[in-house]
Amino acid sequence: MRSRPPPRPDGRAHAAPTLFSVYAEAFWLPTVGGATRLRNVQAHPWLALSVLEGEHDTHAAVLTEGPAEVLTTVPAYVQDVTELRNGGGSLDWAAAWLRLTPQRLFSFAERSWQESS
Repeated sequence: MRSRPPPRPDGRAHAAPTLFSVYAEAFWLPTVGGATRLRNVQAHPWLALSVLEGEHDTHAAVLTEGPAEVLTTVPAYVQDVTELRNGGGSLDWAAAWLRLTPQRLFSFAERSWQESS
């Protein structure tokens, strides 16, 4: 799969760790106001997301990309689940949310990953 995140203003690619949840066939990412990813999606409404877990023979990966949009509110379920994924911490810092609707998705898991989960 070919994937290229939106560039920074100087043209370099931008990648960063993120908190996310999955709901209604989309990935939901809270973001702070003024974040590079927020500006990038506003200028180029597309995201690529890589989710990795484990290592060696117990690893799994999901790679996805697709159109994205900036939202100021999200369904209550998304807010609640994302707070749980954030260790129960508040998401008051989230000035906006990015909703990624996967157009392409690739997943892989080593056989041992399922046994270690």
